Amino acid sequence: NGSNEINKSDLHALHAAKSQADKLANLIYQRFEFHNKDWFQFFLGSSNMPDYAWDILKYKVAKKFVDGNSTFLFIFGGSSVTAGHDNYYNQSYPLVLERRLKPVFDALGITLLVHNIAQGANNCRPSNLCYEAMGGENADFIGWEQSFNCGRSRDVFELIARVAHWSKGVAYYSASGAFLPSGCSPSKDKIYWTSEEWTPEKELPGVIKVPPYVLTPENVTDYRKEQNEWYLDGNSVGRFTGVYGTLYKGVGPHGFSVWGHSSHKCMNNTGCTAIDKKGECQDKGGPHWMVQETAWYGQDSKRGKEWHPSAGMHLLRGEVLAFNMVNIVADAIFMLESNRSSHSKEQLSKLYQEELDKLQATVPERALYCYPEECAQKPMCYTNYEPHYNPKQLLSAILLPIANMTTGSPGWISVRKNGQGASDDPKYGHMDKRTVYVSQGVGVEISFRVEGVRAKAIRVCGYTHKESLKFAHFFLDPNVTVSVSDRQKVYTPTTNQYAATNIKNLADECYQVQDVPLGNHVLTIKTDPKHPTHISYISHIIIL
Repeated sequence: NGSNEINKSDLHALHAAKSQADKLANLIYQRFEFHNKDWFQFFLGSSNMPDYAWDILKYKVAKKFVDGNSTFLFIFGGSSVTAGHDNYYNQSYPLVLERRLKPVFDALGITLLVHNIAQGANNCRPSNLCYEAMGGENADFIGWEQSFNCGRSRDVFELIARVAHWSKGVAYYSASGAFLPSGCSPSKDKIYWTSEEWTPEKELPGVIKVPPYVLTPENVTDYRKEQNEWYLDGNSVGRFTGVYGTLYKGVGPHGFSVWGHSSHKCMNNTGCTAIDKKGECQDKGGPHWMVQETAWYGQDSKRGKEWHPSAGMHLLRGEVLAFNMVNIVADAIFMLESNRSSHSKEQLSKLYQEELDKLQATVPERALYCYPEECAQKPMCYTNYEPHYNPKQLLSAILLPIANMTTGSPGWISVRKNGQGASDDPKYGHMDKRTVYVSQGVGVEISFRVEGVRAKAIRVCGYTHKESLKFAHFFLDPNVTVSVSDRQKVYTPTTNQYAATNIKNLADECYQVQDVPLGNHVLTIKTDPKHPTHISYISHIIIL
C-alpha cells in the first residue's frame, strides 16, 4: 500500500473514529430519549437541515481526511446567549459541541477548532462583519445567534450567508430565545440526565430500556432523509433564511429554533411548533431531561437572566448539533470505506472537491437585501475585541506610531474591559473582552494603515460608546503603502493628506468615510480641541 492509498493505518483511524462516533451518538440518543418518536419530533422540528447542507459537511470531512494535516473550524458569533453568560464559559453550547466532537475528529487526524467569539450586548453591526477578524480564516461552519438584536433584519440574514460563502463554509442560524423547564419538579434519577456527569453507563440497571444506538449506513441514510423531509416540511430557521429562499443553497443554511414550525409531519400530520412536542415534566410522564435541574444556571446561585439559556439548555443546543454532525461524520466514514478500494487519496480528494464545487456553486452574485458596500465583496475588519484568533486582523496590527502618541492622557491609550454582562469572577472563564483605543478631545491624532479599499468606504466604530466619534476629524493620506520595515517608525503625513468631508453617521456608533479612492492609504483620526471633555473611542476599522 502506497502513501497515496487508504492504507491499514487509515482504516484503523476510520474504525477508531467510528467507535468514538457510536459512543457519542448513543450518549445523546439515550439522554434525550430519541427512541420515543413523539418526543423526538421536538428535535426534528427545532433542528433540521436540507440534504445539500448535510452533503457539504460530509464531503468537507472526507476531503480533510484524505488530504491529511487538515483543520475543521467552527466559528460561533452571537450575543450573551452564545457567550455563556450566567454560566461557566465552558458550559456554552459551542464548547459543549467541541467536547463532544473532539474525540471523533482526533481519531480521524483532523484538528477540530471551535471558536466562540460571541459578545454580551453586541449589535449585528459591526460584529457580523468581523467573523474572520475575530474567529479566524477559512471557517467551515459559521454560527450566528443574534435574533434578540436584529431578528427582523433581512439584510443581516443575507450578510451571514455571504460571510459563510466567502470562507466556503456552511451557515447555521440559531434563535436566541428558547424556554426553561423551571416549573418542573427535581429529577428522580441517580444523576439528573442533563448533567455533564451523566452517561448511559452510569444509569441504574433497568432505567434505560432500549439497546445502545449504533451508527450504521442504513441508520445514517434514514436520518439524512428524515432531516431533509422535516426541513422541507418546516425549515427550523425559516424566519431567518426564508427571505432568500433557495438562492443560497451553496452555504447549506439551517439551524436551531424551538419555534420551528412543521406544516404536516408533526402531530399525526396536523403540524405543530417544535416546542409543542418537548414533552411534559418527568414527574408527569415526560422525558428524563424535563426536570428542574435542566433550568439551573452554572453560576453559584443557579439563577440567571431568563433570556439566557441555562447550563442544561446549552447542553441541549450543543448536543443536538453534535448528533447531526456525528451522523454526518459517520456518513463520511462509510463513504471513505466504500471508495477506498477503487480510488487513491489524490483521486478521492479531487472527486470530493468536485462534489463540493457543485454543491457550493449556488450563491447569487449580487445581494438582494444586504448593503452593497458590505456584500459586493468581503469587508476587512480590524478589531482588538476578544476572543481573537486572527493576529493579522488585530486593530493594533494596522496602527502606525505617530509623534505625539503617548502611553497615557492626553494621547490615545488602549483600554481592555470585560464584555457587557461578562462575569468579573475569573472562575467563570468568560472570554468576551472589549479592547479599544481611548482619547479625550485635545486634538490628538491616531493613524492606521487602510489597505485594499474596494467599495470606496472605510468604517470607523467606537462601539459601544454613544456618539464617541461625534467630534472626530478624519484625514486621508491617499495612495500610501507603508512598507513592513516602516510600520514601526513614526508616521509623518505626506503633502497629499487631506481632510475627508463626506462622512456618513451610521447606527451602532460607527462613522463611514465616503468617496475613498481605491487602493492603499493611511487614515488619521483626530480629536477636536474645541471639545476637551469629550471622550473618543475606536473599537473597529472596517475596510469596504
